[in-house]
Amino acid sequence: MKLPNEKWLLNSLIDLILDKDTNQISRGVLVNYKNELEKTQNDRFVAYHLKKELSLLLIKQQASPNIVSFLSELSQHYNGLDVGMMIF
Repeated sequence: MKLPNEKWLLNSLIDLILDKDTNQISRGVLVNYKNELEKTQNDRFVAYHLKKELSLLLIKQQASPNIVSFLSELSQHYNGLDVGMMIF
């Protein structure tokens, strides 16, 4: 099991933002949460909301293909955030 890691999350977001295969809709979501992570440094909060928002894009078929592999990796780092997540 991989552990939550703020540096990994930030680097992954930057890589996806710069990836030419990331569409504009996905990129907008990624930029928003990258900025939130830099501002708050609360990687668990960002990961939780990022998972929710990107999953909705996938359901609507509006996410880039590279988002699927990112969500899988994100779930490995932040497993179990969907249960009992407290929002401050």
